[in-house]
Amino acid sequence: MQDLVNSVAKEFKLDPKVVKLVKKSQQAGFAHADLLSKKENLDKSFFDSRIFEGMMLYLEEEKNIENPTDESLVWKEEFERDAYRYVIKFNMPVQEMTDPTVDYGLSVVVDGRDSIQKLKEAICKELTLSEDKIILRRGGK
Repeated sequence: MQDLVNSVAKEFKLDPKVVKLVKKSQQAGFAHADLLSKKENLDKSFFDSRIFEGMMLYLEEEKNIENPTDESLVWKEEFERDAYRYVIKFNMPVQEMTDPTVDYGLSVVVDGRDSIQKLKEAICKELTLSEDKIILRRGGK
């Protein structure tokens, strides 16, 4: 693992002490950020660290070298946001659909924990319409 950290540091012109290598793993159905570049992991092999071919690793730069912590991982926050990220597709209400194979030509990305009001605001912003001009209806196939 130390060789990987050194190679990444060299490639990105960073001090190896500030390199934080992170992998995304699943625990209890939720994405979790595992910090691979901890001191206790540096002597481990790829197999022992459960790093396999095709796996995506994420890089961060440690800002607090004196007191590094797992809790400050930016990727941890991003993995959590990603778990609740939804793409909502919708149509332009005043426009006739020209392609019969496409039901919904527009989309917004929202956090699934947000309210329906925030979804409506995002859709209205995309459509450049005021909120009182649209009615949200749930559809599905």
